[in-house]
Amino acid sequence: MVITTDASVIPPRNMQTVSVAYFWRLGEQVSSSKMPARRTTILDAELFAIRLGVIKATSFNIKCIVIITDSLTAARRAVDASVHSG
Repeated sequence: MVITTDASVIPPRNMQTVSVAYFWRLGEQVSSSKMPARRTTILDAELFAIRLGVIKATSFNIKCIVIITDSLTAARRAVDASVHSG
């Protein structure tokens, strides 16, 4: 299963962010998840989009998950098991 994720912050800064994950299997979109991430940083919204994707993908009977994101920082942080703030 391939998951594409993204998040957006709508200016001005006091608007809430939106996190999205789309799910693809055999070249066809099978599902999507969209949720407000509230007033947060774009990095946190991107991490939330990855979380949405992983949670939903594990509900399918699959053996492999491929995540496509435009935030390399969020992708690295999502798999970083070291202790850090946040």
